[in-house]
Amino acid sequence: LGKISQKISTQYQKEIDNAIRKLSSVFEPFMILFVGLFVALLALAIMAPIFNLSGAIGV
Repeated sequence: LGKISQKISTQYQKEIDNAIRKLSSVFEPFMILFVGLFVALLALAIMAPIFNLSGAIGV
């Protein structure tokens, strides 16, 4: 009974590892896109006041 339980445990662990690997490969591009958008918005939030200030002083 112990060996059977060990084999079942090993099989389920392999299935879980495969599911996690597939899930992470699906979500990875979305996470990269999200981080890129966040960085772009952060840069825009920093640069917009600078552009407005330079337009206000006529440079």
